[in-house]
Amino acid sequence: MNEILFYVIVILLILYIIMQQVKRLKIKDKVIVKSLNVSYSNLFLGAMFLVLVILNFKTGLSYFNDAYSLLIPKYLNSWHCLFNYTDLTNLEKKFLANKMRDEYWTVHMYIRFVYYKIFIVVTQLLLGIAHLLKGIENDIIYQDGIYTKRGRYTWDRIISYRWGEAQSNKIKKRNIEYCNLIFSLNNTNANKWFYWEGDREISIEINVEDRGKLEEFLKQAIKNIDY
Repeated sequence: MNEILFYVIVILLILYIIMQQVKRLKIKDKVIVKSLNVSYSNLFLGAMFLVLVILNFKTGLSYFNDAYSLLIPKYLNSWHCLFNYTDLTNLEKKFLANKMRDEYWTVHMYIRFVYYKIFIVVTQLLLGIAHLLKGIENDIIYQDGIYTKRGRYTWDRIISYRWGEAQSNKIKKRNIEYCNLIFSLNNTNANKWFYWEGDREISIEINVEDRGKLEEFLKQAIKNIDY
């Protein structure tokens, strides 16, 4: 049952990553402006998951080496057999029945820690990739709306927008002037109920050089808007 659950989680994570990238590819030709936003929180989480992957891999490798030294070739023919759950559990029962405690605990810990840890490490790896992608991907203003790390918003959900003051930020070894473009959004009924929040705002960092063309586009894209 646990194996099935892990397979489902892994498949769902893979599908989530693929779907997010497909969505971005679909709007690639409709992009008006990309933001300068970088999500450091997502980058941090992604890095933390990858650190956990490395630590778990090193620990798992230690258990693998112990099991390999014990079982190959005395009890199993090759290292491939170390991934055969049935053979391993049969050996575990055999060692327990024969009161071979050291052998039993080596196999027992290998099965419990390594065999199931493989699924956990894969899950952590996928979560790390998902967060890193979110961290480095820009928010996008495109023809049909706004695509951010938190979701997609069509123009009919925009109540108003305003520009913040110009600021400077060092990006890729050069100073870039940007200003925050702040959208007020009409939250959906589902979000109002689920998050207990009414209308909300999202802020997108826009290169000052893109402000002129974006302002012209917004005037055409957003109808009946209150400034």
